[in-house]
Amino acid sequence: MRVNFILMMVVLIFSSFCCYADQYYKFVDQNGVVVFTDDISKIPKNQRDKIEVNKAVKSVQPDAKNAALKNKASEKQALEETLKESQALEMEAEQLNKIKAELDKEAADINSESIKLIKENKELTDNNSIKEYNIKIEKMNERTKAYQEKQVEYVKKANEHNAKASAQQSAK
Repeated sequence: MRVNFILMMVVLIFSSFCCYADQYYKFVDQNGVVVFTDDISKIPKNQRDKIEVNKAVKSVQPDAKNAALKNKASEKQALEETLKESQALEMEAEQLNKIKAELDKEAADINSESIKLIKENKELTDNNSIKEYNIKIEKMNERTKAYQEKQVEYVKKANEHNAKASAQQSAK
């Protein structure tokens, strides 16, 4: 009898970690052993009028609790990472806008200088002024080439930024 009682207590203790039934039933079987079940069909018909009906306390297994906590932590971490990525994209966009403004200003300066050189070309009279003009044209060509390289680099960075922003938008 003691062995049955101890066995029942062990089963009861281990089953308390995972209770999912809305209610459970308690009855004494033909051998005098107290039995707990959540399935009323397992109770003999002659015992059903003597059963105790109890509301089960829903609990979650410790592993499930840990998994839920880890899941919440990982969701929080993912949200923080998304926020950091958004902030980084905003900062990158601001830097790209500054670079674009500088490139636009440089393009305007180059155009203005080109117009001056075209007007100056019409007024050339001697060899010295032609040599000076050719030196100015070479410098202008070097400046234009440097501007074009900056422009290509800017377009590359802007395309990369736009790809990141699109990926982040589609992830939301």
